[in-house]
Amino acid sequence: MIKTNRAKQVGAIPKEKVKVEFWTKEEFQKVLSTFNLDDYYEHYSFIIIWLYFMTGLRVNEATALRWKQDIDLENRTLTVCNSLRLKNSDNWTLGPTKTKAGMRTIALDTDTIEILKVWKDRQEGFGKIDFVFSYDGRPTWKSTISRIIRRHAKLAAVKPIQAKGLRHSHASFLINANPLIIKDRLGHEDIKTTLSSYSHLYPNVNFEIANSMTGSINYTTSHEKKAKFQGNQSFKYKKDEI
Repeated sequence: MIKTNRAKQVGAIPKEKVKVEFWTKEEFQKVLSTFNLDDYYEHYSFIIIWLYFMTGLRVNEATALRWKQDIDLENRTLTVCNSLRLKNSDNWTLGPTKTKAGMRTIALDTDTIEILKVWKDRQEGFGKIDFVFSYDGRPTWKSTISRIIRRHAKLAAVKPIQAKGLRHSHASFLINANPLIIKDRLGHEDIKTTLSSYSHLYPNVNFEIANSMTGSINYTTSHEKKAKFQGNQSFKYKKDEI
């Protein structure tokens, strides 16, 4: 019925990229120094901050992690299968991940494995707890994570970030790695998402690559001429150039 498409006249509305603050490796280390692992709640808080930074999981992916189903300490892997839907502390469900690519297996470093083993033993001292992010058996609220971040950022004298900022921190930490690896760890469906989301980090990498190239080529020039070629013999100077 309408002869012209008004939407085409308006055109596409440009999307503004929202800048998400993240922690550098140095800032992360400062935050870690504010935790006292002798205290059970601070140990729980430490695990949350550490695992987000070292895996880049989405907030609800990490809160859904369970020891038996998702963590393989022997083979050093973490499997993302669910996303937590939390209505209240006693009413929660495990739903699908944000995208199909969100279902993934992430290799864990040895440090993270050892830290998880210690935390698992600590949890078991308080009873049977299924969730990795739990201090009393119940799943963790997103607001709890935000409060932990703000509290320890202030103690460390670093900028506070959002919970999802730890995911960006992981990407920043790995930015020198192959973008395809970062894509798989973050659970992006398309490499374009990875590159567009973190393109602002790549200029620094450009200089790091250039610096790494410095001194990598070893050579010694010859002390004598070995080629018989005497130059371009067909070239002649003009009289006014002599």
